[in-house]
Amino acid sequence: MTTTYISLGIRKTRNNTVLDVYYPEISTTTNTTDITALLNTFTTVDDLTPNQKLACSNQYSDHLLNLSINNNHTYAQTTVGVYCCTDLSQPIQSVEEAYFKLQLLSQRHCKPHECCLDGLFGQLANIAWTNQGPILVEDIERERIKSYETNTPLQVSHVDKFPYLINYHVPAGTPIKRTQA
Repeated sequence: MTTTYISLGIRKTRNNTVLDVYYPEISTTTNTTDITALLNTFTTVDDLTPNQKLACSNQYSDHLLNLSINNNHTYAQTTVGVYCCTDLSQPIQSVEEAYFKLQLLSQRHCKPHECCLDGLFGQLANIAWTNQGPILVEDIERERIKSYETNTPLQVSHVDKFPYLINYHVPAGTPIKRTQA
């Protein structure tokens, strides 16, 4: 019997670049009848059948399936969708898969060497991680200037391919301290 990992996620994109994907809770299932067509692809909730929505239900599904997103006047376009996979031994083929596998590790669904991360660096872009969400590096100064319009200064915590783990998941029983560079 094959285990399938499945999660609803929130994806942010800008100019056809996926900035990040947040999967709050990854579940496992062995019933793949309704989700075979969804394997290894990010499918928006609007494109899911009622049975597929039921198959990806978890603690946060009521919130995510009914999330009202207003993409007007925002830096990044936000969409809610589902991602699922069965074979963790394959190299990463998309940004959505990269974040999915990273969060599989963070949520302790698998151990580090049980999940192939080959291709991870090639899929992820360098991103400015800010108090207002992920921003493309080339847009930092424009967004910093725009932040003065709303009197909410843009604060960049770091520029890297990876966000801070605790911005996506706080592992139970693990103390985490931020250090200043």
